[in-house]
Amino acid sequence: GEYTDTITVNAHILREDSLGTTGTTFHILGSHNDPIFGLSKASFYTQLRLAAASPNFGTNPQLDSVVLSLAYAGYYADVMKLGGVQSFNVHRLIEDLIDTTTYYSNDVLDYQKLPLGTYTGLVAARDSVFINGIAEPPQMRIRLNNNFGNEILSSTSLTSDESFLSDFKGFYITPTAQNHLTGQGSLIYINPASSYTKMTLHYHNDDTTAAQVFNFVVNSSTKRFNHFQHD
Repeated sequence: GEYTDTITVNAHILREDSLGTTGTTFHILGSHNDPIFGLSKASFYTQLRLAAASPNFGTNPQLDSVVLSLAYAGYYADVMKLGGVQSFNVHRLIEDLIDTTTYYSNDVLDYQKLPLGTYTGLVAARDSVFINGIAEPPQMRIRLNNNFGNEILSSTSLTSDESFLSDFKGFYITPTAQNHLTGQGSLIYINPASSYTKMTLHYHNDDTTAAQVFNFVVNSSTKRFNHFQHD
């Protein structure tokens, strides 16, 4: 055998190029100030699809609310570092997500600057939520603007996914809190394949006294990608 201790290794830091994030298993959402790597912020863009084409909302449908729910699949960094509280905005896209395009981690799309909905509260990634007394898996629930809900309820473009997407191109969902101290914040895993990741239209009509719902879902045809910013 031979031995030497005279080899010098010269190492350099290189910034990694963007990565493809189209259709990943989980979406990453949130912001975290890592003691070594600094501030990371994760947002995502997504379409929604009709749960069924040409829904019948009945006689004289009236909106009660429209809610976006995002099912948790875990998290990176302690969600309690900020007492569990984080803030997020939901924006409406004004640029199409193209089916044949591969999107990367530094890609951006145009969106309406005034959010459709905001969320500030606990990121309870381990706790069930109770909807009408029924326990559902951990999820973030964001109530959206009623004007937006009424637009959908009266829309004539719900005959197909293609027609719907021509009017409603999708969402941009992004964290708004950026002033984390070192070690604060959390990056949350959102499961797009969960049946609890959806937008739900709650309404009533003159045909029945029972509350009605219609869902817009994420499925295998939904175009979506993650966007990352690092300081």
